[in-house]
Amino acid sequence: MSGDFPIRCFTCGRLINNKYQTYMDATASGEENAQVVLDRMNIKDVCCRRMFLTHVDIEQHLLLYPTYPGNIQRVGVLTETQEDEDDE
Repeated sequence: MSGDFPIRCFTCGRLINNKYQTYMDATASGEENAQVVLDRMNIKDVCCRRMFLTHVDIEQHLLLYPTYPGNIQRVGVLTETQEDEDDE
């Protein structure tokens, strides 16, 4: 099972997380398209199909962008020097 794939469909509440790995295995080979795989898995509702078709595995994308803890700035928080400059 995927750790970040929703457990239930957002719209109807049907359990879908247990079918995600099967879906990924079937579509990863590229031999079958998503429509055929979802039909074979008996996922007929549009809302549930949307969950599979629009899911993005964000963890894989985040690995491309390293973080640098020394350069992190807090947005919207003024430092003491900025507050002093604003008062003048």
